[in-house]
Amino acid sequence: MNSKISRPLRIIAAVVAMTVATIFGAETTMVNADIILIAQPPS
Repeated sequence: MNSKISRPLRIIAAVVAMTVATIFGAETTMVNADIILIAQPPS
């Protein structure tokens, strides 16, 4: 993916993940989202 596209998508994905984690009160969901975002290689 183009970096101009993937970077905003990662930010949106992180915000959505944190919102879902806040709604369900699951800390593990936020941790898993952080691991997924960090694990993605820069494209």
